[in-house]
Amino acid sequence: MKILERFFDNRAAGIFIALLLLHWIFLAYSYVALPDPLAIKFDASGAANYWVRPTQYLVIQVLISLISPILVLLLLHLSNHFPSMLLNIHRSQYWLAMENRAQMRAIISCYAFSLAGLMVMFGTGIHFAILKANSIEPAFFPSRYTYALVFLFFIGVFMWSRMLNKALSVNSA
Repeated sequence: MKILERFFDNRAAGIFIALLLLHWIFLAYSYVALPDPLAIKFDASGAANYWVRPTQYLVIQVLISLISPILVLLLLHLSNHFPSMLLNIHRSQYWLAMENRAQMRAIISCYAFSLAGLMVMFGTGIHFAILKANSIEPAFFPSRYTYALVFLFFIGVFMWSRMLNKALSVNSA
């Protein structure tokens, strides 16, 4: 029960769940607009070279939107049980002291949900790009979509890591 209380007390967890639900609503809403077959893989020039049925695509999207964040959350949760010598965090003597571990776990939990939410937003961006690519005949995926998505994702991850580093630095000062 304590785990559930801690989970729902975390605002980042609530935001993650909201993003995941919005992603699924967007998938369900846009499902009717998906062509059959649906191009999901494109070559370097942007031409489609792999197609699936819309139901297959929906299952893939839901699984990816669940599995990748769960792996991040699981890995960060398991990091609480790693030996101290495997944890490379800023001011580790402070954070690994027994009296500060609960605060460190809370910070890592918050940032794990934030990263998981970022991954869901990236998946939503991919879905939107695939919808756009399939809205023209023949399906075409401009490389600018890929560059824009990857650029935005890396900017998000960079900002996430800077904020995590700052949180671990400020709280231990």
